[in-house]
Amino acid sequence: MVQKDYWKMSEVELTKLAEKYNIPPLSTRSGDPWAETYFNRDRVINTLLARDNAMRTRLTTFVSIIALALSLASLWVSYTSLKVKARENVQPIPTVQPTASVQQ
Repeated sequence: MVQKDYWKMSEVELTKLAEKYNIPPLSTRSGDPWAETYFNRDRVINTLLARDNAMRTRLTTFVSIIALALSLASLWVSYTSLKVKARENVQPIPTVQPTASVQQ
């Protein structure tokens, strides 16, 4: 996953991303609802970066789980193949036929 450079994006591109991920792009200067609103570029970019980091963590976790599953499968295949080879190499115990001895 390649990190996007949000700082080089225009306000239109950032607004589209903010709307896509439900990030409120507008803020007021003083907290007063009647005050002037402006595009809060820093908040949008920081939220997008936090989202990217969370997604990267999920991806890393998923890849780690897949690697662990493959390692366990490889271990199982190795174990079973060794078990089969051990059975093939077992020599049967020779049986001794009793000889009949005649006593008279």
